[in-house]
Amino acid sequence: MTKLIGIYGTSHLALVICAAFLKKNYKVILFDKNKSLLRDIEKGFLPIYEPYVPEILRYSAKKKQLIFSYDHKKNLKKISLLYFAQDSIKTKNGIDLLSLERNIKYITNYKKEKFTMIISSQVPVGTTVNLKNKINFKRKNKINFVYIPEFLRLGNAYELYFKQDYVVIGHSNLKVYKKISSIFKNFSKNIFPMGLKEAEFSKHFANIFVASSVSLVSQFSLIADHMGVNLKKVGLALRHDKRIGQKSYILPGLGFTGGNIERDLKVLSRLIKQKIKRKPILLNSILKINEQHNQIPVNLITNKFKNIKNKKISFLGITYKENTDTLAGSLTLKYAKELQKLGAKIKMYDANINDKSSFKNIEICKNLINCLKGSDILIIVIAKKEYKNLKPTFCKKLMRSNFIIDAANMLDVKKFKLAGFKYAGIGTGYKF
Repeated sequence: MTKLIGIYGTSHLALVICAAFLKKNYKVILFDKNKSLLRDIEKGFLPIYEPYVPEILRYSAKKKQLIFSYDHKKNLKKISLLYFAQDSIKTKNGIDLLSLERNIKYITNYKKEKFTMIISSQVPVGTTVNLKNKINFKRKNKINFVYIPEFLRLGNAYELYFKQDYVVIGHSNLKVYKKISSIFKNFSKNIFPMGLKEAEFSKHFANIFVASSVSLVSQFSLIADHMGVNLKKVGLALRHDKRIGQKSYILPGLGFTGGNIERDLKVLSRLIKQKIKRKPILLNSILKINEQHNQIPVNLITNKFKNIKNKKISFLGITYKENTDTLAGSLTLKYAKELQKLGAKIKMYDANINDKSSFKNIEICKNLINCLKGSDILIIVIAKKEYKNLKPTFCKKLMRSNFIIDAANMLDVKKFKLAGFKYAGIGTGYKF
């Protein structure tokens, strides 16, 4: 019997989930209200690059294992399980819930039969229960709503989904849970059932726990750089403490960005203020610390130089993270805009950037050599393998001056300092 699942969405999240189910030999029907986006995906134009995903989608479409739905009424009748995985639209205060609700109602207007809907879009706690009550109130054939939070990260999202540390399944029907858990045993041996609200809250909790760890390290980085302590060495040792763990966020570097963690912090801060009538002291502090910490590269420059007019500043790493081409949440672009206002001339290099139309008055270089040539200050923002092998002799030959800000903490500090470079890292005890 052919395993069949419907997936709604053409965003990064939906396509990663789609690829994972295809790899597990499911037949997938892909839905989206915007059919032009479906056509783009069918032609191979994906919104964000993610390793493995384009190849799997292309191969599966060719084998007719992946079907693009242009007749939703007809195709929705074929499925009993729909996975709603459209990335949520971020707003100033959190998430655009009206857009989410409109998309879900769009499906339910076509699908009159009883079915199960898994939601994995990022939503505030309480959203799925509200949707369930609102939509099922007028329906003869009730929808079984399930919430499964995703814990993915751009650049290795497919691998993380395919081999998950654990799966949280929020449900309100034991029979439905048993069916869904049997499916997700394909992706993890650790399955945790809970209510819909608990499942939603687990996503908030995970994101904010990570954020609090990052902000704690950000505070310690200030002390480390002031006292000449290499916090990276400390962090690598402490990861062997079982209370902390091997994957803990305790190594120094830049803070979080991208909007997802900020979104959860804002959502829960508002809930504490408006519903519980208390001040979200910790959550506000996490955001403030992170904002201040992410300013370190710019502050290092403005504190060192009274005037940076016409200084050439080269950036390595433009994208949000390694192995992705999205610029959403790029700290490099943020720094570039601030330094341009002070008169600096900006050059950048990132092998993952092909479209140069997003960059105004910025030179996007074809390679490392062009980027470093004639530079006064080099800033490494993203830890990419290509930059790890940079040698002092290579940089010295090309650069006009000798200032390096290694915000990724990836270069061999001793070699660069011995070669006469003015080196600054983050939380490594080295500063100009």
